[in-house]
Amino acid sequence: MDNQVEQPIGTTQPAPEVKSSSKKVLLGVIAASILLFGVIIIYALSTQSTNTSKTNSYKNYQSLSPTPSSVTSTTDTQLDKDTQNIDSNINSLDSDVNSVNQGLNDKPVDLSQ
Repeated sequence: MDNQVEQPIGTTQPAPEVKSSSKKVLLGVIAASILLFGVIIIYALSTQSTNTSKTNSYKNYQSLSPTPSSVTSTTDTQLDKDTQNIDSNINSLDSDVNSVNQGLNDKPVDLSQ
């Protein structure tokens, strides 16, 4: 036979001992899995909060539709005031458009000097 020692019936052999290096590898794999899982959860939560903040920032823009004003007077003086207000708003818008155009046409400055 193969040099096996026969044991009496009803007894079992002790389980082979697991080497400490196998335990270390197993613990390392478990630790790496937990770490990876944590990183994935943190990334998912951060992208969700970023998307929520972007959505909220779109909601903060002012409405572009004109707001109805209460009609109090239709005299020439009131109409002149309304016209002046419209002109000042248009001039302010023109100033903003000019600032944007200037920013778009801005030339880069050589900062290496």
